[in-house]
Amino acid sequence: MKKICFFLIAVCLLLLPVNAQNAVPDSTAIPIRSTKKIGFAGAPLISFDRSTGTAFGAAGIVFFQMSNKPGTKASSVSVVGKWTTKHNWNVAVAGQLYFAEDRFRLMIGGGYMNNNFQSFEQMDAATVEVPYNNHGGFFSLAPSIRVWDNLYVGIGGQIFKSHLDMDYPDPQPDSVSTSWMNALATNVMYDSRDNTYNPSKGFKGAVRVNFFPSWLKNSDTYYKMHGEVNYYHRLDRSKILASRFAMDMGLGELPFVGQTYIGNRDIRGYTKGQYRGDQTYSLQSELRWNFYKRWGAVGFFGLAMAATPDEDYVSPLLPAGGVGLRLLALPSYHVNVGVDVAVGKDDWGIYFRIFEAF
Repeated sequence: MKKICFFLIAVCLLLLPVNAQNAVPDSTAIPIRSTKKIGFAGAPLISFDRSTGTAFGAAGIVFFQMSNKPGTKASSVSVVGKWTTKHNWNVAVAGQLYFAEDRFRLMIGGGYMNNNFQSFEQMDAATVEVPYNNHGGFFSLAPSIRVWDNLYVGIGGQIFKSHLDMDYPDPQPDSVSTSWMNALATNVMYDSRDNTYNPSKGFKGAVRVNFFPSWLKNSDTYYKMHGEVNYYHRLDRSKILASRFAMDMGLGELPFVGQTYIGNRDIRGYTKGQYRGDQTYSLQSELRWNFYKRWGAVGFFGLAMAATPDEDYVSPLLPAGGVGLRLLALPSYHVNVGVDVAVGKDDWGIYFRIFEAF
């Protein structure tokens, strides 16, 4: 618990607002070109890590505005497909839709995944790598309405049927199970960012609580809460400082597939899934530098930790950092594509991406 308290104090210090007198005037922000109603961005998705191997894929995103009125946020629909040399693959379609001058929002997505990965478990006083396969289809829906200023609330949910095959070392038998992860969700978000896809200033704070009741075919009743705080500050015409705190917390009898592991967007540089638990916390900052016309670079550093209080497990404090290159692929909507190289504790990864990490 001391580690968790220290971590949360660091979050508060990092996310303290910058003195407004030092802020760069609004005129330095890149204007949105409202004359272009439809835009398209596409990029290959190539990455590598020791767990999933080399990944090949592509993403295509269509951007459009549902109104010509000034200040209307751009909606988008994206299609993503990826395959790795260790036979992981996934396909997904997702939409971010903004209605009535951003009074209503709808986040919707669905797809199918086949994930070959591993967990690290204690057996006979030793840490053993346990390969597993998890595959299934998923669908999520998150509508919200603006109730005051930049405050949004909503009720949604998700459907996910998981097929899990754990390959334990002999003589322990393998475990094969099929389970549902169907949830009702409540969402609360405050969003004052100046741009949805590449913010230069503003604040986003969000809390999502998922309730997994037994009457929705779940084998156990439990809760999962995701919280995040993102803060963006323009330092000058070419540099933006972005910071993010994120946490995932499970309460109740979480199944294995309900746990969270350190990695993905919340802390680049961890790809093995070695650190996982009912709770995860991550904190990161990133300097974004537009050094020449449409070209930019990023440098980032972060800390993360995982915990399962019921098992008295708290991971060590996990540092990670790296650099990346960016290209402004669609100026009308401020959409960047790029590549990041990140290093963690005894781990590393390469990430090709559309959009920023957060």
